[in-house]
Parts: sequence; structure tokens; C-alpha cells
Amino acid sequence: MKTKSIICALAAMLVALGCNKTQDPAYEGTNYIYLSGNSTMNEAQTEALAIDVTLTTAPSADLTLDFEIEGIEGVLSLQGTPLTIKAGEKTAQFSVVSNKAGILKETSVFKIQLAADSKLPEGVSFKEAFTITVEPGSTSSLTEEQKAIIAAYKEKTGIDLNKYIGLLNVSTVITGTDQDSGEPLAPVTVTGVTEITLGESSTVDAPVLKMVSNPMGVQDKMYSVLRAVTVEDTEYWANEEMLYNQALMKTISWNADSEETFSMSLDNISFDSEGAVSFLGTGYNQYGDEITIVPFSYSFSAYDRELAAIENHTWEPTEEGADATANPAYHLNNEDISDDFLGVGNWKESSAGISEDGTLVFRFCVYMCNMDYDYTRIEASYSPIK
Repeated sequence: MKTKSIICALAAMLVALGCNKTQDPAYEGTNYIYLSGNSTMNEAQTEALAIDVTLTTAPSADLTLDFEIEGIEGVLSLQGTPLTIKAGEKTAQFSVVSNKAGILKETSVFKIQLAADSKLPEGVSFKEAFTITVEPGSTSSLTEEQKAIIAAYKEKTGIDLNKYIGLLNVSTVITGTDQDSGEPLAPVTVTGVTEITLGESSTVDAPVLKMVSNPMGVQDKMYSVLRAVTVEDTEYWANEEMLYNQALMKTISWNADSEETFSMSLDNISFDSEGAVSFLGTGYNQYGDEITIVPFSYSFSAYDRELAAIENHTWEPTEEGADATANPAYHLNNEDISDDFLGVGNWKESSAGISEDGTLVFRFCVYMCNMDYDYTRIEASYSPIK
């Protein structure tokens, strides 16, 4: 049980902090080149995506590196490459930017590789490609009815929801738990972009926002945790002795190297007639019991293949093999957050509201993965569109 909780914690730390590979100065093994950073972006966003380049150990001479993008042509560009890591240093950074060409019609995967014509010094090797999932830019616009709802709500409450519709920058503070002491870890801040629109269930008295992509800025983190407790967990879930899990992986061609798309959304963020914000809803734990959670919705290509296999009768779920599923809702966010049911100490009551400077702030807990040690605290802040 503790092994699984450590896996969840490590996944959360890696997605937030990136790969910070350090070695003893006497290290004589392969000097690997690692890429890390946020792995989700929207084609319409203007902000660049920062990619960190980290070496296992500092080189004795300057090292120049160049990178290239694999994927649909014309969607993304690189800035800041080629780059040089100075002798005695281990890190550098470049950026991925969207060309905002409006090419994508569906979520697509791109890979950043070492440039094909690169010649590395002896003992230096590129570890692996860095994958970026790019979501298509918003193709929806508000209807006249939706505009009327926003205008009426502003007249009644003074709150202009137009400031929170579109592509918004999100800054998310993540506070996990130390697996040994049970004490909160130092908070880590990640930044990103969320697409927000007006939900279909909106009324004049209770307008509803929907986060179409990267809700609360946690999409990268949640996917990292999902991988860590399934296909990357060779000690338990993906162990060769776990026959049901192995059978599922084979049936739907899902493994640590398979190219997948993963996205999240969050609907029914409601504003009442007094301006109060509510966003919690109903979910289910691994036993099918109803619980209170932040009700994220997931789209995952491996799970789509699992559902197709069930429909085609090439895969049959069993009670004894309940863990053998790619369903993100089974593995993630599966403990009630309405109270501190774990009792370790990291739980905080959920809240949301608009601050004096107009920032829309959400505070809540997530039980990141099944058998995790304690809740993870999240604070997501959305700057209003000027």
C-alpha cells in the first residue's frame, strides 16, 4: 500500500518539478539529455511552453544541442534552439510556441526529438522524446441567448463573466504530502492555460462555466499519475504476474510506450444570485459508492479502445480483475473530499470565489490515485481577461 502511495507522490512531484537529475561529480556513466515541462497546450494560446533541458552531469566542455518537432506540420514552432549548455552547467531551456494557424480539428500528439543531424560527443545520449498534447483552438462562440444570460447576471450581481470566458492563464499551487512524516510538502506552482466557456445548463439566475480543457491546471499532473499507477508501475500494476492487467494491455495495445491522448474537462461551475461559486459534484470510488469530488470528466484513447473491445467482445471485465482497466475515473480522484476521511492532516475544506483584484480562485483537495497516502491540496487561480 505504501509503495503505491509513494508512486503517486513521485509522479506528482515529477510533473511539477520536471527531471532534476543530479549525480556525484565522480559519475562515469552515460550523460543523458532529459526534456521536461508542461506537456499540454492549446493551439490558440499565445503563451510559450517552456521546455527544460537537463543533463545527468555537467560536461567538461560546452555542449550545443538542437531539437525538432515531429507531428502535423505548421502547428508548432521551436524558439531558443539550437542552445548551448556551458561547461560545468547542466541545464538550459527552450520554448514551444503555437503558430495559431487553426489547423487542428482534434487533439493531436507531437514529439520533440533531438535534431536528426545532431552529433553528440562520446558518452552523451538523448534519453527519450518529449511528448506534447495539443488541443484545437476554440471553435465555439457564445450564442445570443448566452450573451443575454451573461449581461443579465452582470446587471444583477455586478460580476462580468465575460472576463472568465475564453483562454485563461491559470496558476496552480500543488501541495502534496511527505510519505514518511505525513507532513505537507513544500508547495509547487505550475502554470498553464484553460479554455472556459458558458455551460449549457446556464440560466439567468445561475450561470454555469465549463472548463473545456486543462481544468484547474492539473491535466498534466493527473495524466502523469495515471501512467505512474498503471503502465509505468512495473512493481505492481504492470508486473508480469498481474495476469488480468497484462491481458488488458495486450488486448488494447496499451503500454508505457504507446502513443495516447488524454484530456480533462469540468462542467457545472455555478454562480448563484449572490455571486457565490460552487464546483463540487458527485463521483464514485472503486467500490461504486457515491462520493463528493471535483467531478472531472476524462477522455483517454486507451480507455476508448477498452470500451470498443468490450463492445466487440474481445475484452470482458471481471470482478476479480477489477484493476484491469484504463478508465481514469477508476484510478484517479476516487476518495470523498467533503470531510477529512483519511485523517492524515493535508485536507482542507473546498472553497471558490472572486478576489478583490478579479482573480477567480478555487481551493480543494484531490485524492490523486487509489491507495495514495493522503489528499493533495490544490489552489487554482485564473486571471481575468482584460
